[in-house]
Amino acid sequence: MSAQELVACLCREGEQHLALGEPPLATAFYLAAFSCHAPSAVRSVRTALAQARGEAVLATLESWCRGDSQIPAIHWDGMAVVSLTGSLASAFLGALCPDHPAAVLHLLAGLLARGRHQEVVQRCSALLDSHSQQVLELRLTRALAWVLSGAQAEDGVAAYLQAFASSAHRTVAFIRAHQQPYLPVLLSALQDYLSGNLGAGHSASQQETSGQRLLAALDPRGTRSDTLSPEALLHSGRYEDCLAACSRTLEAHPTGSGPQGRRTVWPCIARVKSAPPPLPTWLCPAVMG
Repeated sequence: MSAQELVACLCREGEQHLALGEPPLATAFYLAAFSCHAPSAVRSVRTALAQARGEAVLATLESWCRGDSQIPAIHWDGMAVVSLTGSLASAFLGALCPDHPAAVLHLLAGLLARGRHQEVVQRCSALLDSHSQQVLELRLTRALAWVLSGAQAEDGVAAYLQAFASSAHRTVAFIRAHQQPYLPVLLSALQDYLSGNLGAGHSASQQETSGQRLLAALDPRGTRSDTLSPEALLHSGRYEDCLAACSRTLEAHPTGSGPQGRRTVWPCIARVKSAPPPLPTWLCPAVMG
């Protein structure tokens, strides 16, 4: 059987599942056909896309590219069809709809994973100049590439803070869904930014406040707070953590010779002790009102 004949068989299977209202299975057979002979599969599926039910195929491919759902296992002629991956789904979606946002983001994620940070920056910049879709997502992807590159980490943090200020919920959701493997690096970059600015004696700015809020949103349990400077913890209102950080600093540098010695720590302790005591846990705003 030739590749074109195999494609025709697989596409017929896909059409049957699509008619039965089973888009994931239908799309998996179309994807298998694409892996055998891409041009033939694209022609066949574009015919299905001309009909209303073809939209379900695109939606399924998008979900696979984003990682929202898994590609189902399929069998044909008594054999299991394997090697159906998100990368293949991205290529298929890009062939059906050139420059589709979901396919583009999947491609960029692959480049990041291979360490091609500068290429990601260039591609994102070009897409931002020519596309109105996925602007926030492309900016966050470029920001991550800057952070990972090391040399432009500060530019990356600034881009994250700008995105967070414009759309906090979408920014955090995208980071958690698409940049989770890089979260430790991103948190460290945020902490370096906050510690650097506050440790240098800069007054708290709106951008620094946004940085604290983003850090809290990405690390709500404060599992990495022990690496924050006393000043950063103080400005975020985390007084107990601030005192603990001061104690660690004094123990590490009892003579005040360290980079964050007594001259830095004692003002923090004084400000913490002068802060108003927290409300009792039983005194909630509803009771106060």
